[in-house]
Amino acid sequence: MIRKGEMYSGKFSAVYPECTSTRMWIKQGTKEFENSILLLERLDAISWMVNIHDDNISDLLSKHWKELLFVAMHDVLPGTGVDEVYKEIGEY
Repeated sequence: MIRKGEMYSGKFSAVYPECTSTRMWIKQGTKEFENSILLLERLDAISWMVNIHDDNISDLLSKHWKELLFVAMHDVLPGTGVDEVYKEIGEY
């Protein structure tokens, strides 16, 4: 069965907690992006410990955190943004 439309009902909120949108690709992609950034942070910390640190990695981390926070804070992650926004978010 394919469910279309928003999932605000109690029935679906139990199956999809904290999800208010059928745009699941945003939630899944954001989680994958977040996990990648966290892994990069761990590797960056290890590089500092073994004294092979590259400042470009720190700059890259900062850039990606800003992108992730933009998605999370501008009605995109909850799925309440206007359709035009999702094209830009898809590029992130």
